[in-house]
Amino acid sequence: MGLKFEERSIDEIESTADALGKAASHLSSIVLSMQSKGLSSLILAWSQRQWTAIDLVVEMSKQAAMMADAQFLAHAQGRPSIYEKTMQRTARDTEKKKLRQTEPAVKKPRGRPRKGTT
Repeated sequence: MGLKFEERSIDEIESTADALGKAASHLSSIVLSMQSKGLSSLILAWSQRQWTAIDLVVEMSKQAAMMADAQFLAHAQGRPSIYEKTMQRTARDTEKKKLRQTEPAVKKPRGRPRKGTT
């Protein structure tokens, strides 16, 4: 599965950060309650798939931070970032592919040529 680069607005990123911040504060309050009540473990109804999803979100946030830093640096230097170049290249390749698919395909000869046809 390849990466798909997509532009996101400040509002989208901010709402995502708010939602993740609320989730983090809920989990932090659970931890504080556990510590104050002297509990060392808690039974949660979370599947392994949900734990994996949390790990993915953590990994995505690290990746987003690295990508943002690279784009900030490129913007400060007045050049397109590698991610912008990749998006442009992908868009260009997609357009070329669509053009190839709309043109009638020329059937290529297969196998060994017959004698006497040349």
